[in-house]
Amino acid sequence: MNTSSELPIAAGPRTHRIVRVDYVVRVTTFPLYLLLYGTRLVPEGAGPWTWALFLWYLLAWPHVARWIAMRSADSKAAELRNLLIDSFIIGTAVPLTWFCLWPNAAGFLGIHAGNVLNGGLRQSLKGIVLFLLGTALMTLVAGLHVEVLGASLLTQALSFAVIAAFTTVFSYYTFTQSRDVINRGRQIRQQAAQIEEKRSELEHALDLAEAANAAKGNFLANMSHELRTPLNSIIGFANILRKNAGGTLATRELNYLERITTNGSHLLMLINGVLDLSKIDAQQMQLDLTDVDVSTLLHETLGELEPQAEARGVRLVGEIPELAPAHTDRARLKQIVLNLLGNAIKFTHEGSVTLRAVSDPLTLMPMRIDVIDTGIGIAPERMEAIFQPFQQEEATTSRKYGGTGLGLTITRSLAHLMGWEIEVQSEVGVGSTFSVVMNVKPGGPPAFTTDEYKSMMAVRAAGLTD
Repeated sequence: MNTSSELPIAAGPRTHRIVRVDYVVRVTTFPLYLLLYGTRLVPEGAGPWTWALFLWYLLAWPHVARWIAMRSADSKAAELRNLLIDSFIIGTAVPLTWFCLWPNAAGFLGIHAGNVLNGGLRQSLKGIVLFLLGTALMTLVAGLHVEVLGASLLTQALSFAVIAAFTTVFSYYTFTQSRDVINRGRQIRQQAAQIEEKRSELEHALDLAEAANAAKGNFLANMSHELRTPLNSIIGFANILRKNAGGTLATRELNYLERITTNGSHLLMLINGVLDLSKIDAQQMQLDLTDVDVSTLLHETLGELEPQAEARGVRLVGEIPELAPAHTDRARLKQIVLNLLGNAIKFTHEGSVTLRAVSDPLTLMPMRIDVIDTGIGIAPERMEAIFQPFQQEEATTSRKYGGTGLGLTITRSLAHLMGWEIEVQSEVGVGSTFSVVMNVKPGGPPAFTTDEYKSMMAVRAAGLTD
């Protein structure tokens, strides 16, 4: 609770609130205590040292106590110690006022309330012990003189006034605390309601987005199918006409047919990519799991792409050891390898493209397929972007090298569908390595991490394993 706007107290930013409250209690009630004790000290003819003790405590101590607490590293602990000092000093006043009930009851109730409110039961017990200790020590010094009910009407009235003063301050302090708790509770409920409203809005927006995404996937799948059917017919009839069986077509007309076939094939490739991507997004892609001879599949893929590599002057290298059959989808695995090899050949001007398979040394199960090229490389900031739909290494890549920007997107999506991962390492102007980290069963974790793979390759290079 912050009472600085309501109570005339100056305190540092680290000062605990009980320091401010106790200071207000002292400066408002201690002058009344001075009058109250004075009604007993004057008739008794108290000596100068007694008056000095009461004047210092009731007029100077409130400011000294606050000064001590405010400059302490733990202002609350310091103030609790100050309250114990209060308890001891008020206890010393008991023998000096001849154990009179009225002033000493007011003094004890005031400090006891302060101890309970600020420190709880343990603090209050400490306060009672120190109050009794102060009473006992001062009794030994000043002697024992008892007049329990020997109080004037003025003393009784001032006792009531003191009790009313400190109970008012403590009650107001409790009231402001309760009010702050109620306000905070109201704010928390309002915030909770706002959060719940936002959560409902976000859930509704998510449902709409998922429904829209599913509708988009279904639309693309259906439209791709509707486009692919007539396009296949166009390409087929164009190829038939290009044979020029009757010899009636001129060279110019045959060139037109070749353009139709080439552009139609490119469009068909784009539609097939969109169809595959939409099926994966709509979770309609089904895997046909069989035991696959991975070695044969990789050699087969190399053979299919060898003419393309020769046409670009790129050396195609295969490093394919004996591999045990893998239980996977043959068509999708081949599609992944074709995409990675095709990309590597397309973006390599000179040098080589290597297809390497890594197997478990004990079971010969294929664990990793690497496609290594000496091509243009990929900038570090584009490593993730190249896996996004219709994205390539840079904006001019599509115009220079062709392609739709869907190959790597489909490749990684298919790999994830089979429980695999696609990793890439690249350096601009040096080349790239795309790796398919495989697992024996689809849906499981990758067989090797990159660091484990590097370690294994280092061991193999040292000739320590087969």
